[in-house]
Amino acid sequence: MKNTQIQNLLFNLCKFWIFIALLQSLYAWFTWGQLTKSVILVITFLHCIIFALSASKYFTVRLANLIPLFLFSIAEFYMMKSSGILNISRAVVQIVIVAFVLFLTDEYKIILIRYITIFFAMILSISLIGWILFLLGLSFPHEVIKHPDFNYWYDNYYIFLADNKGIVPRFCSIFLEPGHLGMITAFLLYANKFDLKRKAVLIIFVATIFTFSLAAYVLTFISAASIIIINSERNVSFNILSKRKIIYGILFAIVVSAGVYGFSRYKSGDNVVNRVILSRLKFKNGNISGNDRFSPDFSAYFNSFKKTKKIVLGIGNEYLHMKWKKGNAGWKVFIVQYGVFGVFLVFIFYASVVYFNKSNLAKMFLIIYTLCFLQAAYPLWLGEIFIFITALPLFITHENNRNHVIQAKSD
Repeated sequence: MKNTQIQNLLFNLCKFWIFIALLQSLYAWFTWGQLTKSVILVITFLHCIIFALSASKYFTVRLANLIPLFLFSIAEFYMMKSSGILNISRAVVQIVIVAFVLFLTDEYKIILIRYITIFFAMILSISLIGWILFLLGLSFPHEVIKHPDFNYWYDNYYIFLADNKGIVPRFCSIFLEPGHLGMITAFLLYANKFDLKRKAVLIIFVATIFTFSLAAYVLTFISAASIIIINSERNVSFNILSKRKIIYGILFAIVVSAGVYGFSRYKSGDNVVNRVILSRLKFKNGNISGNDRFSPDFSAYFNSFKKTKKIVLGIGNEYLHMKWKKGNAGWKVFIVQYGVFGVFLVFIFYASVVYFNKSNLAKMFLIIYTLCFLQAAYPLWLGEIFIFITALPLFITHENNRNHVIQAKSD
């Protein structure tokens, strides 16, 4: 009994530090700086090693885990910014942490994704309350902070960050960018199958709305539509539940259409919703006007770059010393840095995880990650990897339970 209690305690500590590592990969403000990052990774690494050595029953070592780990290791080493001892050590530490999550049994992977969901929602709920009070005019103690590695300045209100740009500051909670937050919330919503009856999932959904992130909205919409389609495709008969879903879908479409029309006309379009969201959905020169991930000078460079042999392997660290008129992010930047080969390595890693954890939801999750890669190419962020790996067993459980229910009804 005592041994079991110790193992449970160690697992709880592992969950906590894996969650902190996830927050660090999203640049939570209290994790900024290379030293802080290294300390967090080392502590997480040590907890994972100690627990793995003391509780082997929590893990399963099989080909289905070894192949994705091998592919991740290749990608991790390939994308190191330099071959110095510190970078090699950090790569090894991250590989071990990912191995820890990969080798967990499905039962404990499900426990981990639920833990991540709940505690992420707790952070967002506190941030949301503070942010809304801030918008209503309540004064909070704060200080100005700058990210030590990137040109980001924020007023740090401790439970949320605010850049005070635009009509309404976009909600980014404690993280570096609203887009980063919106990307992860979209993934968590899909991982939890948009079960908005659960408070944690509902909070994550509300936070997604307040990011005012166009990419997050698109990912969330595609994710929700995918869940509806996948859940409906196995319905044997056109029952009252199906009819009700269609009615709700039609009502939702009517409300959205009315909202779009109303806000585009209200005060001749001079309102927050139209400026921050709707105006960014308009097409300009064949592209969505809100799709401004690349500066003109970078786009010109990429058009020349893709015609050279460098597109195969990329230019690596050389990109970090190049100056552009504005920040750039997305698949083009990733290709410039790591080449088409880098894209291939990342894709086969994620695809291998799906291959060994097959389900319709998993296949669609891979597509959603791929779509996200187009505008936010951070595929080796621990946050993205943790959510992807731990969500797949949950999908299998969901589909198996659903198949049992359908089979029971048909019998």
